Amino acid sequence: MEHILENGEVKLAAADHGAELVHLVEKETGKEYIWSGEDFWKRHSPVLFPFVGNVADGYYSAGGKRYPMGQHGFARDMDFAFEGEKDGLWFHLDYTEETLQKYPFRFHLRIGYTLSGRTVGVHWEVTTDDEAMPFMIGAHPAFNCPPLVPGEDGSLMKRPFGRTGCFVNFHCGGQPEYGLLDGKLVGHETKPLPLTDGRLELNDHVFDRDALIIAGDEIHELSLEDREQKPFLTIRFDAPLFGVWSPAGDVPFVCLEPWYGRSDRTGFSGDLSEREYEQSVKKWEVFSRGYTVTIA
Repeated sequence: MEHILENGEVKLAAADHGAELVHLVEKETGKEYIWSGEDFWKRHSPVLFPFVGNVADGYYSAGGKRYPMGQHGFARDMDFAFEGEKDGLWFHLDYTEETLQKYPFRFHLRIGYTLSGRTVGVHWEVTTDDEAMPFMIGAHPAFNCPPLVPGEDGSLMKRPFGRTGCFVNFHCGGQPEYGLLDGKLVGHETKPLPLTDGRLELNDHVFDRDALIIAGDEIHELSLEDREQKPFLTIRFDAPLFGVWSPAGDVPFVCLEPWYGRSDRTGFSGDLSEREYEQSVKKWEVFSRGYTVTIA
């Protein structure tokens, strides 16, 4: 089931399944900013919890025991309980006997969506019944690039042009380093981002080697821009690292992904608590984070 939140400028929809944002529409123009989940990638904006990325060999160690875990955890594939529409849309997911078999922690995850003008707030709250709980959480929103516009009949959607020639503006000087995946894990190689005036020009080959992974806690704002370098969407976050991804080839969307965690590095074989960027929350604490998306 989908739930609607709107004001005079923007309308969004979020689904019970994965508490995933599935629509973000500018009401005056009818432009759709969230990927439809068709063809190239079947998702819209999944939450990554309690893992971001992959663990070595598909298993991780915690408390001397090995557990299986797939890419990006399991929350994105579960049905959340809808709490209601007070001050936004709020969903929650709690541990079950099934989740304890693959993640032995008694977690509680809340996801919320709020609106302020043309800005969407995405909110995460993580708590636990255990004395301490290691975890990761991240976002994976896919944005139409450029946004879809209504067809002549008012219902069909069309693209004014393709992704090639659009830009990701990193709002930074210089050329920060990015890493790449080595198979499913993070490799040791880094390269400078090929930016011009802080912008990465998109083409069919930018993502030939999968996601661009930027760490260092240096960049906290990204904008998608059209061919004239006019921004149509901006995402802001405090996360220590993020990914920029799209399937290789001529694909009409881009994912801008704030992360509190990432895949294991090649060669890692330690305990869950020793993973790079692993987060932690204690009993009675609330890990409260999120990000915003603003339509230009």
